[in-house]
Amino acid sequence: MMKLSRILKMAVPLVVVYSAVANPLDEEDVTAAIAAEFPVVPVDDGELMKTFSSVLGDLVDEHEVPDGVEIGKLLVGLDEHNDLASVGKVSVAMPGRELRPAEIYQNHIDATLMFGSVYKCGRCDHWHTGATASAWVLDTDGIIVSNYHVVDGDDADKHFGVATRDGEVFPVVEVLAANKDADVSVLRVDTGKMKFKSALQLGAQPDIGKDVVVLSNPKRRFFSLTKGYVSRYFMKPINRKGAKIPQMTITADYAVGSSGGPVLDLAGNVVGMVRSTQTVLAGGKDKAKDHPEGMVQMVFKDCVPVAAIRALLDESTQLEAVEKK
Repeated sequence: MMKLSRILKMAVPLVVVYSAVANPLDEEDVTAAIAAEFPVVPVDDGELMKTFSSVLGDLVDEHEVPDGVEIGKLLVGLDEHNDLASVGKVSVAMPGRELRPAEIYQNHIDATLMFGSVYKCGRCDHWHTGATASAWVLDTDGIIVSNYHVVDGDDADKHFGVATRDGEVFPVVEVLAANKDADVSVLRVDTGKMKFKSALQLGAQPDIGKDVVVLSNPKRRFFSLTKGYVSRYFMKPINRKGAKIPQMTITADYAVGSSGGPVLDLAGNVVGMVRSTQTVLAGGKDKAKDHPEGMVQMVFKDCVPVAAIRALLDESTQLEAVEKK
């Protein structure tokens, strides 16, 4: 008599084969069924890249969108003189109710942008997406903030633009303010007859140990949220003459592509902006044999403090303290 265990082993494959034949899988139906369980529409990174290069490329072909050289000249010209008269009063939010990270994402992801450029390779007629970074909305009429270094350059073949999480794409057309040392730029994008859905407010500089969240686009994983806290404040040298500028270090993760992303307190106010990372490697006896440069011990996440952003805006605008609802 055949043992029961053997019968079961033989029966399982038959059941699986029958199920697969009787219920053939439709990839689109399965994808839709899985996505329907999510609280938000999943970001399709590849499709967003295609949309960005296609739409921004068409805008460059159809309109006079400044190239990298023109933007670079504006940056240099505004590094010591700003033109923010059109911004008007910039609200500085008072401390408000602390939100859960999920609430911060829901409330402020529409004010976070993918920042990038498009170019033509010379081997085909298509526009391609170049380096990508992050930015955030200061005013719904098209005024955004990012790092100085993400638009710094002299490439006449590239044109800058931004994309929202919904896939709306707008060209960068003007530099309103810039400070290279602080690594801050205030830019205008042409939104046409549209407006951004929401804007972010500037908050107070947080104490060390205060929780923060980052909304950014690390390594083209668009519209990501991470959480950490303020680790320290330090003085960063900016030239060989000994000049230094205050900076903020946080523990929330981010990576290449996050530059320009907003750092928010738990009330959803901007308290900083992503700037750079610095990796600490172990050497000597601790050096890993398969890692010639040494073993990674930790990564410092250094940010522009909101005080530096406010200092740039203060030159031409009157800041108005408002109560955050």
